[in-house]
Amino acid sequence: MKTLVQTDTAGLLGGPPARETFAEHGARLGQLPSLDNLIDLLEEAGLRGRSGSGFPTYRKWKAVRDQHARGAVVVVNGSEGEPLSRKDRALFELRPHLVLDGAELAARTLGAREIIIAVNGTARRAITSVREAIVERNSAGDSRIAVSVLAVPDAYVSGEESALVQLCNGNDALPILNPPYPFQRGVRGLPTLVNNAETIAMVALVARNGAAWYRELGHHGTPGLRLVTLLGAVADPGVYEVPVGLTLAELAAEAGGLVEECQAVLIGGFEGAWHAYGDGSLEVREVAGPTVAGIGCGTLVYVPESVCGLVEVDYLAEYLAGQSAQQCGPCVHGLQAVSQKVEHIARGRASEGDLQRLELWESQLQSGRGACHHPDGAIRVLRSGMKVFQQEVHRHMRRGACDRSERDAYLAVLQYQE
Repeated sequence: MKTLVQTDTAGLLGGPPARETFAEHGARLGQLPSLDNLIDLLEEAGLRGRSGSGFPTYRKWKAVRDQHARGAVVVVNGSEGEPLSRKDRALFELRPHLVLDGAELAARTLGAREIIIAVNGTARRAITSVREAIVERNSAGDSRIAVSVLAVPDAYVSGEESALVQLCNGNDALPILNPPYPFQRGVRGLPTLVNNAETIAMVALVARNGAAWYRELGHHGTPGLRLVTLLGAVADPGVYEVPVGLTLAELAAEAGGLVEECQAVLIGGFEGAWHAYGDGSLEVREVAGPTVAGIGCGTLVYVPESVCGLVEVDYLAEYLAGQSAQQCGPCVHGLQAVSQKVEHIARGRASEGDLQRLELWESQLQSGRGACHHPDGAIRVLRSGMKVFQQEVHRHMRRGACDRSERDAYLAVLQYQE
């Protein structure tokens, strides 16, 4: 499914509605400033990572800087293995020079000699755009640091930062949790900063405009702007740049409003969390809380009442089980077993014993027992779905599958195709 991309914004996507050349970029935004206190500025701004964790950006940078090693490496993570996300591709295609600006600032600040731009290998237009941007900067004599583009396998776990480091080092893109961590010893054994493409691009704007500018762009006391992919039962699905802290209803309004009655929203992508829509008053922020949803990777899917929620949970369970890195039993066997039980419930073939076993396995798997965080994320989204669609679970258990469960998964239809 192709999506619209908003460009009438004061943030990352502001500017022409097409790819911006280096000359156009410079004329619009001016030269990149040279700052000695950029890490302090990022702390003051309150900028957080855009990959899903919401980790404070300045802390990552400081961790690399504090290694006091010569020749660090900057890796820009634009792998975007999330099946429904479009934001990083839009950024690479339209504003590649903002990404390169931010990467250069990071390299200067951390004493890095190399920048690696990691892009999903299926995102052909994005890869072409970034490569053209590098050529443009080299031709202008503006590049002082080696920059390369790395095509990343289109797999869910490939975008995890340790998996990217493994790929940069010539290995398979598989995540590991054991130290040393990338900031200690990453690409070729050097301290390595891994930041999402959106985070890095926003650094370039914060450096130009200041911390106060960034903080004033937020909403409900939360600083900043976010790129979000809004899909599902909205009038104009697409990539939008919005203030952080909007409610579900306000976010839907950004995309032209709801076109069908909405029952639930999947927030944060395939390893995010399900939330009941209700009256749309739930706030979405960088970090989840008791009454606030975490925005995660910035993907929100508004699921209409005409869809069987359990079919969607079943689809996610099957997909995530199939994305196993094949490195540990909890992931290889546990997620597959969970997926089979969810399918039985969705298709109206489950017993009370199946439901009890599913609940037991979910509690056992979401405990950090995996070789990476994939099992934890998979179980988190499945548990939230079983809770949000609890009434559907009971109906399917008592009466069998509903008429809506015969349709293809709504999430499968929404997946982006270049």
